Amino acid sequence: MNLIIKGGDVVLLDARVIPVVRVPNRAVLSSEDIRKRLIGQTLKYYDFNSSKIYEITTKTLVTFKELVIFPSLKEDVLEVRLCRELEVRMGPEEIDSYARWAVFVDAITGEMVHQNYLLVH
Repeated sequence: MNLIIKGGDVVLLDARVIPVVRVPNRAVLSSEDIRKRLIGQTLKYYDFNSSKIYEITTKTLVTFKELVIFPSLKEDVLEVRLCRELEVRMGPEEIDSYARWAVFVDAITGEMVHQNYLLVH
């Protein structure tokens, strides 16, 4: 841990207290299994007036990216999962076809762990 105090003020506090956790090094679910499990799941997005919900269908564009370690805090416990990072986009024929998300799916269970709506500039 690093702690720097100048003039009575804490100017730097840096700690790395993450335990060593065993995480599988390969996915149990195939990309096709993950794609099937996503159908019917919902993603939140925004237009100029409000938030909306998009339901993933067979026409939804899904790009599979890397396997990543995804940490999250659940009830004061650090949870570490092996996830597949995805980019999810609405199909080109849909009204909000610009909408896209970064989605993280547990590569062992298929659970959607996190979704992040990506703003397009």
